[in-house]
Amino acid sequence: MITEISSIQDWLKANYYKFSSSIKETECYKWSRWNKDQSTHMFPCVCQTRNDDCIFAEMYYRVWQVGQLLEQKDKLVNALLEYENRKGDKGLLKQWFYNHRNLGEGILSLEESIKIATRKEPYVTMEVVLPKEEIKHLSKFKEVYWSLV
Repeated sequence: MITEISSIQDWLKANYYKFSSSIKETECYKWSRWNKDQSTHMFPCVCQTRNDDCIFAEMYYRVWQVGQLLEQKDKLVNALLEYENRKGDKGLLKQWFYNHRNLGEGILSLEESIKIATRKEPYVTMEVVLPKEEIKHLSKFKEVYWSLV
């Protein structure tokens, strides 16, 4: 199954109620803990059987993570402009990399589509396709950052 999202923030707003309802129905309580404290690190689901509510909660969470990155768009654009001005100087690029390591570490796992395991045996996934135009600055920053690693 493939789900395409045209606007991340609109999708998050439109699906918050469904997410809130879903976390009440999941067998594990990690999503309700995360909903109370969004700084909690979430590990991938290891449940043998995943119900639709659990799958939706993970999908919401993964899209929310991208939404959090988008909130830093201005920082990313400014960092990319700095990069363009320092491109020819290895010393300045090293400093740029160091200065933007927090942004870089947060964006390394970004992909244009999110894959979520829906079944372990046989392994089946669903895919959420993110809007390329909306995440273009995130993708460019990731490309530049990775080129310096």
